[in-house]
Amino acid sequence: PIFPTSIIPSGPYFKRYFVNPLKEQIPVGQSEDDAMVDIVMAINTMGDAYVISSGKDMGVFKGVGFPEDIADFFRIQDYKGYMWIAHNRFPTNTPGWWGGAHPFALLDLTVVHNGEISSYDANRRYLEMYGYKCSLQTDTEVITYAFDWMCRKRGLSIEQAVAVVAPPLWTEIERMPENIKK
Repeated sequence: PIFPTSIIPSGPYFKRYFVNPLKEQIPVGQSEDDAMVDIVMAINTMGDAYVISSGKDMGVFKGVGFPEDIADFFRIQDYKGYMWIAHNRFPTNTPGWWGGAHPFALLDLTVVHNGEISSYDANRRYLEMYGYKCSLQTDTEVITYAFDWMCRKRGLSIEQAVAVVAPPLWTEIERMPENIKK
């Protein structure tokens, strides 16, 4: 549910669904997570709907406004959690809109960042070759899908995936143990 305030009197219509795919409904050779990602991709390309949270152990609340105002809009104080993150950012190259606002999540992975990813289109096209559908006009969507592809689909650890997108300096690599260096 949402709770409009004087600061945020309206926003998108939110609907909460809990999905538990039955094993017999998941195509042979596909995992439960693969099936959920397919559902997210299908909804996000409908045009007037998008998924803001699809994890088992994580909820995402996002919008256009200051974090404290978004918290009031969703009455975040009514929820329990062991870790919270808030992010505030002024969009530089894309319109500020609810679907493209941070954080961006897929399954139990969420991404926020400051800055601009200058290779957005090349990364988008690459990920679309692997079934991801980038439709929410934000580089954070592409980053999230890239981490999903590297970690869940290719088996890299988060640390390895971070090193792919933000590699260490050569001087740091030279000081690493041989097994890490490779």
